[in-house]
Amino acid sequence: QPPFLMRTLPFFYSYNESIRQYSMNKRVSFVQTPQHFTEDTVAPVLDYLASKNSIFFQAIQKGRDGFKSCAFAGTNAVFRVGALYAIGGMPYGSVTEDALAGRYLHKAGYRSVYAEEV
Repeated sequence: QPPFLMRTLPFFYSYNESIRQYSMNKRVSFVQTPQHFTEDTVAPVLDYLASKNSIFFQAIQKGRDGFKSCAFAGTNAVFRVGALYAIGGMPYGSVTEDALAGRYLHKAGYRSVYAEEV
């Protein structure tokens, strides 16, 4: 399994076949990866979803990725710093600053990528 950054950073680049060169894809603002938990990584609480969030990460995020607008889920993501600067940074003061940041980035014309295989 490739290291995390080797799996996520390539999404920030595009390959031009005609000139055989990579260039930065500045439209990509962040790459989101799934959050998977095991029983030994969470507090022993009653958890009906088994700490896997499988519907969100395996279905909803995959679908949103098809529209280049997956949600920022608060962790397990890599960002283009310039994109965050463009929206004024992380929008603190909201209980859902992760979702709000993703929304602001999409509204500003940026795209996001979901990399499930990480």
